Amino acid sequence: MRTQPNGAALLAMASTMTDVSPRQGQVWWTALDPVAGSEIRQTRPALVLSRNEINRLPRHLSIVVPITSTQRAGSVPVTLPDADGAPRIGYAEPWQTRAISHSRLRSLIGEAPVDVCRDVANRLRVLTEPPE
Repeated sequence: MRTQPNGAALLAMASTMTDVSPRQGQVWWTALDPVAGSEIRQTRPALVLSRNEINRLPRHLSIVVPITSTQRAGSVPVTLPDADGAPRIGYAEPWQTRAISHSRLRSLIGEAPVDVCRDVANRLRVLTEPPE
């Protein structure tokens, strides 16, 4: 089993990443540790959901949706390349959406199709829409 560096080590390694500017729809390996409570953990793929205008702001923050290998109710299937380049299905979890510093971004995996981004955004809208 592959071991992951702890959250502090990952953030220290990220201090050299100053010019990262993700784009909406990109999928990045993202260091999510340290976390609290039931937040999704570890370094894993995450879909950038925030608009490019937000991603380019000087605060260096983006809104991302973590992707897991476990399908759950309400998750959105996303096809990603595995280490050998073969397609592999992951599942975006809109209820785990969070704003992250660009220093948490490790490496670009690829881009999700526009229809997947819209599906994730629509599910997030349902999760956050106030009752009538």
